[in-house]
Amino acid sequence: MTRLSELYYYNIESVLSLIKNRNARNVLLQIPEGLKALAYSVVDELRSKLPAVEVNIDLTPTYGSCLIDSDVTSYYDLVINLGHENYPYWSPPSNVYFIDLLYKKPLNDSVVGELISKIREFGDKIALYTTSQHKHEVKRLAETLSSNGVSVVNNLSGAVILGCWFSDLDTILNIVDAVVVVSGGYFHSIGVGLRTQNSKPVIKVDPYEQRVELINNKVYEILKLRYGKIMKAYDARRWLLVSGTNGQYRPSIISKLKGLLNDNSFEYYVLKTALLTENILKNADTSDIDVVVVTSCPRLPVEDLSRYHKPVLTPGEALMILNGRISDYIFPW
Repeated sequence: MTRLSELYYYNIESVLSLIKNRNARNVLLQIPEGLKALAYSVVDELRSKLPAVEVNIDLTPTYGSCLIDSDVTSYYDLVINLGHENYPYWSPPSNVYFIDLLYKKPLNDSVVGELISKIREFGDKIALYTTSQHKHEVKRLAETLSSNGVSVVNNLSGAVILGCWFSDLDTILNIVDAVVVVSGGYFHSIGVGLRTQNSKPVIKVDPYEQRVELINNKVYEILKLRYGKIMKAYDARRWLLVSGTNGQYRPSIISKLKGLLNDNSFEYYVLKTALLTENILKNADTSDIDVVVVTSCPRLPVEDLSRYHKPVLTPGEALMILNGRISDYIFPW
């Protein structure tokens, strides 16, 4: 069995101290999607040191610190969330603690060299962002870039971005030549491209594949699809607003959308769910509904529900329609 510690650094002593200090008898371990099968080794390690403590693994989706089910966590003395940062828009229950989970394999020299060459195609000033699993990597990377004449202008203490939150990106966008995102997959780099309306080169550096890629063509294709959804929903009169729970419950956004819908004399209904999939949505949908707006996670319309048979919009896309201003793309809200 592959051990989590073979691939990632995490401070087991901090976990043990939390358990002892809180006198926890039952502990829930939360770990990011794709790594849950490696969680057994952490359970084994905790059991070997604290045999009297019951340790369970949370099987519910753990995509980020916004998606923590307070009903589930209420059953435990302590919840250890590995690999996520505090979500800036919501505070989790007081028994939830976040512990760093840091990928061990560094970027190799050839990848860094390729990145420097790619940056120089656009200029010498960049913003450098990452996910929580690679935040230690960006500090080393920034030093190497600086020694090669590339200026990193954003504050690296806030370099971690989420799917719907982009740290200081908005404030420094006008002074950078490109944005570099160190992350696996496309989720976070695509988010940057959407947030910036594809106005800057977005370069993805994948630590797992050891690969550098300019992703603006991908962002462009997504934006074309999103504008197609917006135009299809432009004359919609019957709206379905899907609300989330816990960290994905956004009452101010729901209130704003409801106010604009009332101003336009549009009909609407509000559904609430902790988890949204295409099948769950189909179960509540009817031919009377023209458009769906997901106010929980704005990435669900972009990724999971982009092929739905009617427009499923982010809050920002809905605001573009309801405010009558569709020239500037809004993401996420």
